[in-house]
Amino acid sequence: SGRPPSDAVSASFLVGANHNMPVVFLTADDDVLFSQEKGILATGYNYDYSHYTVARYGSMDAAFTALVADAVDNANFFNDTEAPIHFDYINTDGRQVLSFDAGAKPFGQYSRVRDQKSLTINLRDKYGMQEICYPFFGDNYVNVFSSLVLRNSGQDCYRAHIRDAFIAEAIRGEMDVEVMAYRPVVVYINNEYYGIYDLRERINEDFIANHTGADPDNVDLMKGTSIVLEGDSKAYKELYNFVRDNDMRSDENYAKACEMMDMENYIDYWITQMYFANTDPGNIKFYRERTDDALWRWIPYDFDWSCESTGNFFPRVFEGDRQIYTIIKNLIKNSDFKEMFMARFAWSLETTLDTERLLIIYDNLTSAISSEMPSHIERWSYRWDDDNPVLHNLACSPTSLNAWKRHVSRVRDYIEGRKDFIKKQFMGYFDISENEYADYVELFNSVYMERFLK
Repeated sequence: SGRPPSDAVSASFLVGANHNMPVVFLTADDDVLFSQEKGILATGYNYDYSHYTVARYGSMDAAFTALVADAVDNANFFNDTEAPIHFDYINTDGRQVLSFDAGAKPFGQYSRVRDQKSLTINLRDKYGMQEICYPFFGDNYVNVFSSLVLRNSGQDCYRAHIRDAFIAEAIRGEMDVEVMAYRPVVVYINNEYYGIYDLRERINEDFIANHTGADPDNVDLMKGTSIVLEGDSKAYKELYNFVRDNDMRSDENYAKACEMMDMENYIDYWITQMYFANTDPGNIKFYRERTDDALWRWIPYDFDWSCESTGNFFPRVFEGDRQIYTIIKNLIKNSDFKEMFMARFAWSLETTLDTERLLIIYDNLTSAISSEMPSHIERWSYRWDDDNPVLHNLACSPTSLNAWKRHVSRVRDYIEGRKDFIKKQFMGYFDISENEYADYVELFNSVYMERFLK
């Protein structure tokens, strides 16, 4: 008719479904999501789950290791491809409060092989806007976002489905660390029910800028021990090499280390790792703004393998040979750092990490997803019935609602006993009495409190 084409319009409606949490509708062409040729959620032509059997590889572990390794090389969902999507957000009273175009990519590492894929939602100029402003995580929290994560609960998706979110919420605003805030949502993709997802912030340069005021274009952000996500690793290598190669018992050397890294943040980072017994501590992200007086700070994330181990983390961390322990095991040799660590640890056990406080948070979080869990399990538990037991590893839910309740109870039991258990380990490792423990709590109140309230 000679008229310019109009913009596509999308609207989402819930008919006959009741959810007690916000609902996200993702809408896109089926081809860009599900086609074997280019679908970002598809396996692709070069990858087939059915090849991986115990008979072929000799053991369950060997077969699943091969499944994951081949997926990394060949599956569509490991490609760095972004699909244009439309994002609608329906709040808990049923109103659509957000509607925008964005890009979506699969997110995570080995959890991508699971049937329910995690996704990043990325706002860019080419989709219409660079950021949105909405209080996803509360009115008193960051409310500007250039990207979000819809997370499948990672390696905890087939167990309690809450570990990482619980720990983030337990320490958010209490420890001197930035965390990925959390809100559970129900997701529909092209009007198909995809169950419970964890709506989270995404750790990138904009996350750092929003939380700290840093210039997002002038940030060093690293992952693991050497992976550069933004900027470069020059300043971190200087810090790492200095702490590794110099005697941290020296006041002069320790003072220089304090000029390169935020000691209060670093202590809180390791207290979090140790208290919640994260047995996958290699998931590390840390950053600095690229200015002369900027300090390196660490961000705790990915606690899917936490709240299970009863091992003693004090010798593991302070005497361990892994590269991730190099800085902390050298710093603990310094008397000032050791005193501040012990005071903060003891004080945290009596406040932030007190059992009653943690149980309230945990019970509220599990209660918030409990009514949706039957539908989620009905959607994703089918893998447990597969004749090939290797493919049970692709399941994105427990086998049943009762199984989920058992997993939730195990974590709750762990939280109930954790404070007393780790307190004994702490006192034994540092060889202190109950009276000395109480003295460290008071020492924190009188000497160190203000340093952690910056």
